[in-house]
Amino acid sequence: MKNKINEFISYQRENFNKEVLDATYKAQRKYGFEIGTGKHSTWNNEADAFKHVYMQWYLAHNYGEKVAKILGDMHENETPNAPQGERNMDLWNNSIDREIAREMKPFFYYTKKNKEEINDIISRIIYKKMRRGELITTPNDKRRFNEKTGEREGIKLNTDKNNVSQSSMPNNLAGYSRYNNELFGGGIVPIMEVKYMSENINAVMVQLSRLIGEVIQEILIRIND
Repeated sequence: MKNKINEFISYQRENFNKEVLDATYKAQRKYGFEIGTGKHSTWNNEADAFKHVYMQWYLAHNYGEKVAKILGDMHENETPNAPQGERNMDLWNNSIDREIAREMKPFFYYTKKNKEEINDIISRIIYKKMRRGELITTPNDKRRFNEKTGEREGIKLNTDKNNVSQSSMPNNLAGYSRYNNELFGGGIVPIMEVKYMSENINAVMVQLSRLIGEVIQEILIRIND
């Protein structure tokens, strides 16, 4: 864990922030969500919400959920005097894309997508969540993120395979299926990629075995708690 955190810290923070902002501006130009001007262009608005969700997805996807949460919390703690509404907004949004990273992990493992294609897919997912009202886009929102439990107010754990956006299960295959059908009509995996997967069945089986092991481990942890 410490090695992963040090790996990220060694990465130039300025460059990372620029990459997140560039992705936010690109998505804003494409989808037209709310954005400000000047140095407050991504502050307490839809662009701000997108930025935080994208940032946490990037960290969770590349460094793991635990590292993403630690770094996200560290960022918020750098401004201890920030209004509670702003802190709540950021923490709420930070938690959402850690779930996306978990649920989309099998897709990105099995399919060969370059960085730009992955970013476009994630941006589309974030935007759709924004339009459905799942993100907090203003500090005046009355919904609350519980810092003690790490849960969003009113959001219960759901293992229903047809509605798993709030599932706590790691690498949820049903979650991937939901995104696949909802965003791309079930056609996100091209025929050539299905062929690639079929030719590498051993790798697929190894990954499925690992996923099943992680699910069992998660269940045991919850039982012991």
